[in-house]
Amino acid sequence: MSAQLKPIETVGGLIDEAFLLREQRRKLAETDKDLREQYNELEARLIAALDAQEATQARGRSATATLAEEDYASVTDWTAIYDYIRRTGSWFLLHKRISNASWKELTELNGEAVPGTQAFRKRSIALRRI
Repeated sequence: MSAQLKPIETVGGLIDEAFLLREQRRKLAETDKDLREQYNELEARLIAALDAQEATQARGRSATATLAEEDYASVTDWTAIYDYIRRTGSWFLLHKRISNASWKELTELNGEAVPGTQAFRKRSIALRRI
């Protein structure tokens, strides 16, 4: 019984494989972008049609559609919302992340990390077509 040998991975081979996968992902993303635009336009037409019929639900041959509504916050005065959050302790209204670009700028400007934070190094590969 002979053991099968795995081919030796080369850095160049890994780069080429990563490049091919990235290109496939880009093509899929472009297709997805086009489909999302088409879907959003169709959804707007469907909402208008339901509104015109004063309906909230309808069906076709393959699916039913139900009009759903949900309210989202749109901040009109950041000072007022920050004052409210501080006064009431409603910190849960904010996402628990900070702007990485601003953090890097402050860290470089001050020469030390912003209090309550620490750096971690994310490593990635930048591919360029040749």
